[in-house]
Amino acid sequence: VEGCVPADGAAAGRSHLCSAQDRAAAAGINRVILVRHGNTNQAELDAERELTDKGCTQCARFREHYANTLQSVSLVMTSPVARTRGTARRLVDLTPIEVDDLYFARPWRSQQMIAGDRELGYAPIATYLECFPGVYDTASHNMASALASALGHANASRGSLLVCGHAGYLSFLALEVVAAFAPEQAGPVREAWLNAVRGAVLPVNVGEVCAFEVSPDGARYLLNPEATDFSKAASNDAFVSGGSVLENVRHLHTVATAITTVATASVAVLPPPSLFPSPPPPLTSLPPMPLDPTLTTCAFETACAKTICAESSANASTDAVATAPTITAANAKSSTVTAVTANTIAPRSLLPQPQDRG
Repeated sequence: VEGCVPADGAAAGRSHLCSAQDRAAAAGINRVILVRHGNTNQAELDAERELTDKGCTQCARFREHYANTLQSVSLVMTSPVARTRGTARRLVDLTPIEVDDLYFARPWRSQQMIAGDRELGYAPIATYLECFPGVYDTASHNMASALASALGHANASRGSLLVCGHAGYLSFLALEVVAAFAPEQAGPVREAWLNAVRGAVLPVNVGEVCAFEVSPDGARYLLNPEATDFSKAASNDAFVSGGSVLENVRHLHTVATAITTVATASVAVLPPPSLFPSPPPPLTSLPPMPLDPTLTTCAFETACAKTICAESSANASTDAVATAPTITAANAKSSTVTAVTANTIAPRSLLPQPQDRG
């Protein structure tokens, strides 16, 4: 952990958030608070999870304990699911802006990320960087770019940005924000600042409704007085009663594929229009149908049989959706554990520089 600096884009010394630098400065954002959502119940699908009574209590305790910090919040962004929106609304009296890529169930979430999430579960980001080096760079890039884009379209007064997201991925985003607030000029001063500030992020296993507060002055971890019981859930999948998030996504994909297959098969096996002359001749004058040389049935009967088989196969595919196999993490873990180096997240500049602290 000590001496860790970003790998992706280290030569440029910039964060993926740099694309929103001028727009963020115009928005007057001088501090970012990244908070994990509260405790939830189990649900059939991950996106349907709701805050429990404990989750609501965690929000109330955090709001009370960090009231002075939350007073400066002028803009709120969340992932597009109920548990993050509900958490944000209980922390500040502002309507959140939903940012799709702050939710991990996105196309950019690779099989290696899924394997890493399953193997490590809730763990400090330093552990992820050590066991799966480089695997989550795409997640960092997409979350940071989406946040930058949202900032560019936001209409906010000078103050703090509250971001409500998900365990693990929130820490990767926090490292991007840290790099964005770092002194812009590359050199020993910047590197020393980055090394010191990342020390507030890397070793932390983020609890429910706990947060990172990042500004040009540095970063700190905001611990919730209402503790998180990590022993009850080792990973996100423990909250999904209908299977893992991966299985939920695969289920929807399989259903869509089955529907497409049925539609395609139905069109493919229809007899050509020439089989239906207009107007149809009297029944007695119809010529005999040509025989299929390899079968004892005629071509028209063969086509009908194909239609029935296609429909049966489609139904069988649909019935098999619920038994989609589960992909394990064992095959995706790197065989060599690579130490966390000074090059993990791309340092760039997103938000106002130190002279804009206000």
